Amino acid sequence: MSVVSRLFRRSVMKRSRSACARAASTAVAHFNSGKDLNEKWLARLRVTSHTFKASESYANLSGLIDMYNKDSKNTGLKKIDWEEWEDKIHTPQIVEKLKAKYEHFMNSEYDVEDAASRVESRTEKLESLDIAITYNYSLWLTHYIEHITFMEGMRNLGDITDMSEKEVARLGPHLQVAAQMNFEIGDITPEDYNEYNVADRLVTQFSWGSKYNPPFVHSSDALNSVAATLGKLGK
Repeated sequence: MSVVSRLFRRSVMKRSRSACARAASTAVAHFNSGKDLNEKWLARLRVTSHTFKASESYANLSGLIDMYNKDSKNTGLKKIDWEEWEDKIHTPQIVEKLKAKYEHFMNSEYDVEDAASRVESRTEKLESLDIAITYNYSLWLTHYIEHITFMEGMRNLGDITDMSEKEVARLGPHLQVAAQMNFEIGDITPEDYNEYNVADRLVTQFSWGSKYNPPFVHSSDALNSVAATLGKLGK
């Protein structure tokens, strides 16, 4: 390609970009006088949609925004045809009872401020129930997510015999945690994390026997603690 052709091509591309930029700035400036921000955003998308796929996506997005921004024509609840329900439901007097409760509810009047204040306040029973619900939800979610992650990992893992030792270690972070726990307790045999769970280890990390309980002393700092631990484990 000659120098003239390169300069000509560069000039055409520069003019094209300049034209697009001017068109975008003109479209945005047209909506600067108190128009909605959505319209400005859509105008910027319209002038920058140069491909067929981009134009189609813009049309779908614009139609979706117009559908949700159109004026509501809600005229209230549809009137209930109680006679029709009596013909469909053959349980005796069930429609009459529901009609009486519905009319009583529609004729009731409520103090909005009092109802709002009750919603804001929380009783002790409600707080305890909320704690239980939150705990059970977190427990279930953790259990569910861990199993899903494990199953997805097993499905996408492939042949584990083709992996390197470092990759296998990276896929098993619990192995590093177990090794660190073994190191932290002074490599006592048998390993305490096999005999007791993590919660017990955390609350009894300074207790090395029924009588020997030095505060904030690590097991590797004193031989007595090692002997007490072995005695505690029946070794």
